[in-house]
Amino acid sequence: MDSDSDALTAAYRVGSVAEVRLVWTEVLKAVATRNRPTQALLLNATVQDLNGSTLVLSMPPWLVKQLAQRRRLDFVRDALRKVLGGEWDVQCVEAARCRPVTTSIEAGAADGDAAAQLDAQFVWDEQAAVAGAAIGSEENDTDGGQR
Repeated sequence: MDSDSDALTAAYRVGSVAEVRLVWTEVLKAVATRNRPTQALLLNATVQDLNGSTLVLSMPPWLVKQLAQRRRLDFVRDALRKVLGGEWDVQCVEAARCRPVTTSIEAGAADGDAAAQLDAQFVWDEQAAVAGAAIGSEENDTDGGQR
């Protein structure tokens, strides 16, 4: 299969950004098996959009250059291939330059849009998981912060 048909397969298999968000935790785990520093950077990124087989990740400005390095993007593409199949492109954008995720989600959720409700739940779960991980790491700090 050539890369164009793999990209089309990926785009047809995953129909919405909500579907990518559903498996994002699995993607993060797959990245961690290849490169933990890249996975750590991805914890500060948000699945913003899906344009065909191009996944758009929004993140703080300081993170864009770090995550957009070819080898780091290769880790992300490999993880997407493993979890979702197909070939993927990944675009990193500054969070300030894209529409806020919560605005469109909240609007769609209020209108009863099922995908938007799923997106809203994902954002809530993602924020809770990150907060829980931060709290857990503080509780496990047995050396009083001395490193």
